[in-house]
Amino acid sequence: MLIYRGYTSDSDSDVWYWERRRAHRTQRFHRGATRWQLWIQAVGRLCIAHGAPERVRDLIWEFMANMNYVDEKEYRLCRVRRHAEALSKPRCKACGFIADKEVVFAAMTRSGAALKHAAEHLRADWDVVLMAVSTCGAALEHAAEPLRADRGLVLTACGGPNRSQWALRWAAPHLQDDQEFVALCIEGSRGWALIGASARLQADRKLLLAAVVQDGSLLHFLPHEAAADREVVLTAVRQNGQALCSAAWELRGDKEVVLAAVAQDGRALAYTWGGVRRDREVLRTALAQDGRAIAYVGEELRLDRELVLAAVTQDGRALEHVAHQLRGDAEVVRTAVAQNQDAVVYALEPAVCRACLRVGACHCGRRWAAMTTAMLETLTYHRDFVP
Repeated sequence: MLIYRGYTSDSDSDVWYWERRRAHRTQRFHRGATRWQLWIQAVGRLCIAHGAPERVRDLIWEFMANMNYVDEKEYRLCRVRRHAEALSKPRCKACGFIADKEVVFAAMTRSGAALKHAAEHLRADWDVVLMAVSTCGAALEHAAEPLRADRGLVLTACGGPNRSQWALRWAAPHLQDDQEFVALCIEGSRGWALIGASARLQADRKLLLAAVVQDGSLLHFLPHEAAADREVVLTAVRQNGQALCSAAWELRGDKEVVLAAVAQDGRALAYTWGGVRRDREVLRTALAQDGRAIAYVGEELRLDRELVLAAVTQDGRALEHVAHQLRGDAEVVRTAVAQNQDAVVYALEPAVCRACLRVGACHCGRRWAAMTTAMLETLTYHRDFVP
């Protein structure tokens, strides 16, 4: 079989080949090097130490390793510190570095996701797994079974700086059903750890409230019973108005729930139905939060001057969704353009002259019919608006 620069299969003969080649390289390295080799080695290390581009650094290291100017292990350590996935290379596996604790630990400092490439006995090593879940909470999936029952490791995976919202799913079953432990995980993971809890705890109202108060969008991943619980839904939409889209159908027509949702995010009006969508208190609250929510208002209410003025006062671009009759109203257009000058592109004559972009009376004599869209955009962005 032809073997060139490490591109081989994983057969037993390849393992023997790489063991012999590594031993030969180590012997040559320790015998000493010529002045020319030492000079190249010094220049290479200097380039690596003083900010050469990452790709250049990798090429220098590979060249020095292939020319036997550095030890094989030193080269592998450099590779995995920069790219943890280098641990998955056939050459690394054939030379036994996936079973070398120092090399694997160096890879874990870069990304714990590479734990899946480590040898079995290192997946059961507490220090290696701790470093892995510290840099990537999802690495808990590849840890040995006994370590998935370790409370400290699971808490680190769920609540560390590089936590995974699914980490509790890979924990031991008795931890998934431990109410006190799950509560700790929920606190550290902004509520997302509840997804990995047992079915019994996912129905626990106290844990549900503790989770959605931190992130309302979690409601989408919870059982249907939670989406039908009024108190849970109210807590969720107060934190994230968009959570209303995951609420039970009857709660989307509940005025108190809808008011809480649109007060947090006016666009939540899109998920309402029935009479609540025509309720003026709900509409005023939604438009005060996001004027462009008028896009979800019925056609007849887009003719309401009070609601339209409230919308364009909050966001001038809401003029795009206003009824055509009011897009030609001078007062509405003035209010919209005062809030956002770009809103002039949605105005209609006679409220605005398309030639000089003046609101109200104009004697320039030019008509909109003679202008193209490109000319209008040029005027909008390159000429000061004069009300």
